[in-house]
Amino acid sequence: MCTAVKFKKEKAFFGRNLDLWYSYNEKIVFVPRGFSLHKKEEPSTHFAMLGAACVFQGTPLFYDAVNEHGVYMAALNFPEDAKYFPQKSGACNVAPFEVIPWVLGRCSTAEEAANALLKVNVTNENFSPELPNTPLHWFLADKDRTYAIEPLSTGLSVRENPAGVLTNSPALDAQIKNLGKYAGISPQKGRKSLLPGDYSSESRFIRAFFVKENSLCDESETEGITQLFHILSAVEQPKGSVLLKTGEVEHTLYSSCATEEGKYCCKTYRNSRIFAVDIKKEHLDSTVLKTWPLYRNQDIFYQN
Repeated sequence: MCTAVKFKKEKAFFGRNLDLWYSYNEKIVFVPRGFSLHKKEEPSTHFAMLGAACVFQGTPLFYDAVNEHGVYMAALNFPEDAKYFPQKSGACNVAPFEVIPWVLGRCSTAEEAANALLKVNVTNENFSPELPNTPLHWFLADKDRTYAIEPLSTGLSVRENPAGVLTNSPALDAQIKNLGKYAGISPQKGRKSLLPGDYSSESRFIRAFFVKENSLCDESETEGITQLFHILSAVEQPKGSVLLKTGEVEHTLYSSCATEEGKYCCKTYRNSRIFAVDIKKEHLDSTVLKTWPLYRNQDIFYQN
């Protein structure tokens, strides 16, 4: 389970909840222009990027990230619909774990990324035997455009996302159709609210859209970041609210917010303090991967 959202006032803010029952010790990871990503068809240099990833064998496997131009991308579980294909001769073959760095490494706008993805075949290649593929689709956005990138049985679907929200299965078309049933809901006090309250993909999509569309805050960056986290909190999963058939307890491991200027902010399940990294303060032309921990212990400010 996961939820991704774009919220825009004067500036744009992008973020996601990562809802899982396990962790790969993910960190905030900065990939400079000169760091080799060991990807097929990799350009000699690429744009710098910053986000949450687990690092295996020296390779960052991103959950979500923003690049130096303010293009944001997040991977979300897509269990009922994702379809990967064998490599195709003459196609641009990209494995699922390569999609985020492939896009963010070469595209300076979301529109440019969407056009580039039209030529991509998402392959069924695993990163390693220990890390088999996860069925994914992707939320892609910048300050001007928002897209859903979905690997379907008919091929890779690249379409604009008018809702500015993405969750899990079903595919975006079905989510948008379902959203139409809730068009009359108002935040006005006293009016009957029919917002769904469960944690299904469809319900989180509707709730996140409603909260985002009715959000009020001033135009400052700090207020925008704060508001984005409040939007995500409307679909956050506390421990015990979602129990899997196998007995695992799914919950929101972390929530993130990226800005169009390249700041990446996080908070974790056990630490509600927002901590951030600014890509513009890093050496973009470095060749060295840089990481910061996701702080997982609560930081309580005692005033007496």
